[in-house]
Amino acid sequence: MHAPTRPAALTGVALALAVILTACGSTAEVGDPAPSSPAAEAPADAKKTEPAAEPEPEPAAEVGTRASPAAIGQVVTMSQAGVPQWEVSLSAPNLDATAAVAAANQFNEAAPEGMVYAQVTVNVKRLADEAATPWIDLTVEFVSAAGTTHAEYDHSVSVDGTLTDLGEMYAPATGSGLVTIAIPVADAAAGTWTVSSMFGDPTFFKAV
Repeated sequence: MHAPTRPAALTGVALALAVILTACGSTAEVGDPAPSSPAAEAPADAKKTEPAAEPEPEPAAEVGTRASPAAIGQVVTMSQAGVPQWEVSLSAPNLDATAAVAAANQFNEAAPEGMVYAQVTVNVKRLADEAATPWIDLTVEFVSAAGTTHAEYDHSVSVDGTLTDLGEMYAPATGSGLVTIAIPVADAAAGTWTVSSMFGDPTFFKAV
């Protein structure tokens, strides 16, 4: 074989130098970290923060409590030891029945000063199988806006069609009777009626 001519040898050396120079001019190598972005270099306080979580709403008060009394006409179930005994609702309250009470019987006791007679009709339905008497099982009272409690037996009056006129009832018997209570005249409409079973907590109803 003939030795390569001088121009061919020079050409080979020039190509080798070009490859070496190209390699030295590159800065991106495998394994190098990626160039940082402007967003990554932003100060911590410039980063977007998550909005604060809104507080959970307060649960609504249970209907039938003093804070959330049942409406007139609304039916509630009275239970004893977890067993339903009565369905109860109130209707036709009269927060100033003083004249009607006086007309019912001339011997009725007058309401004390600062008080008037109020009347409400109590509607009941017997749910349990065994017989029971509404006025024995149930107590109806009035709680004034000031928080004082007033009962039917506080003052003696005689009127027709009272709750005490109802006798023993078996399911599903129904009946209605009037309850008369002397209540404070001040802010009477802001008070509440209550109906309690013999061993249960009172259920509150709006005054009107």
